[in-house]
Amino acid sequence: MSSFSHIKWAFNVNNWKPTFEQWKLAVQCVQKEETERCYRFVFVEDCKSSMVGRLLMRKAVAEGTGQPYDKILFSRTSSGKPFLEGNSKFSFNVSHHGDFCVLAADQNLNVGVDVMKVEYKGPTLKYFSLMKKQFSSYEWDFMMQPGLEKEKLRRFFRLWCLKESYVKAIGTGITIDLATISFACPTLNLKQDLVTTDTKLYKEGHLQPEWKFEETFLDEDHCAAVAYAQQTSLDVALDNSSYFKHLTFEDLVQGCKPFETENEDFWEAFQSKCVKTRKS
Repeated sequence: MSSFSHIKWAFNVNNWKPTFEQWKLAVQCVQKEETERCYRFVFVEDCKSSMVGRLLMRKAVAEGTGQPYDKILFSRTSSGKPFLEGNSKFSFNVSHHGDFCVLAADQNLNVGVDVMKVEYKGPTLKYFSLMKKQFSSYEWDFMMQPGLEKEKLRRFFRLWCLKESYVKAIGTGITIDLATISFACPTLNLKQDLVTTDTKLYKEGHLQPEWKFEETFLDEDHCAAVAYAQQTSLDVALDNSSYFKHLTFEDLVQGCKPFETENEDFWEAFQSKCVKTRKS
């Protein structure tokens, strides 16, 4: 394991306009079956995010465990969640939404991560009402505190990020009643490049002290949350200097070792993807 205890990386997928050579290298750096998963997406944005997620995983394993890049093999659970073959301790999780793809990883702790772009073009209060059953009464009161609609929307997505990060860390997906997991947030508003660590988790009304959370905004519009399951024998020291590191494509493929495989149609298949109509 490298000198850092936690890995937290962010990559702005929207800003990345892959060249022929970049996409060729990306395709050669992931397993064939994972490339095929990327190409299943209709839209180019989703295809890029899927590829970046896989490159983030490979980089995290290589740097976090010292395993040779070209020897890293991922398998998937019956629910489709990727895991590292031969190493049950190294926990990693990827999320993408809006402009960003993010990864969190840890050698000893179960970890979950989520990122959300704060945007909704319809009537905010109507949207909140439709989603109310997913939140505890405490969370609802927290969201609806006096303030601008934008601030309420930011708190809504913040809580949703926290819930997603938790269920991803425990590996169940959203198959539980989300209203039974409630977050108490002493810090009212998150800030960009400042990590908040004082959020507490309650499950069916009981404090869950073994769970720790890191929250921040990656930019003005994207909130992110990382969940760590702390073991009783370990002391997880979280602090507000533990930022997400923003990576470039050069960072992403640094130290990579491509597989000896090629697909002649890799570029044409990528170029044929549709482009989403971005909301104004």
